[in-house]
Amino acid sequence: AILRISGSHSSYHCMSAWDLLHQQMRTVDAHNITTCNMEIDHLLEGGVQLGSITEFVGLSGTGKTQIGLQLACDVQLPSSLSGVGGQCIYIDTANGVVGQRLYDMAKSFLRHIHDMTHR
Repeated sequence: AILRISGSHSSYHCMSAWDLLHQQMRTVDAHNITTCNMEIDHLLEGGVQLGSITEFVGLSGTGKTQIGLQLACDVQLPSSLSGVGGQCIYIDTANGVVGQRLYDMAKSFLRHIHDMTHR
């Protein structure tokens, strides 16, 4: 069971992970996170769907980390630019060195947003 505290600290109730998942699925719009790549978005039928699990698999060097880092940036695209305006926590369990790469991608992403808004 998951303890969920809402409002004041004296107001809480327990719910199962299953119930929490279904509650979250009811509150999430049917929007997708764009990959900012039309071909990949087309293969994913509009991007990575919120409220579901999308697994990227492949051999070493095929771009799994790259797509994960890209999505960490893309999820933050504001709704005014057809994004979902979300947030991301990226957890690297393989102890890879992705900090500088993510920083570079985020800078590029900000330039892309700037270019989109100043056309």
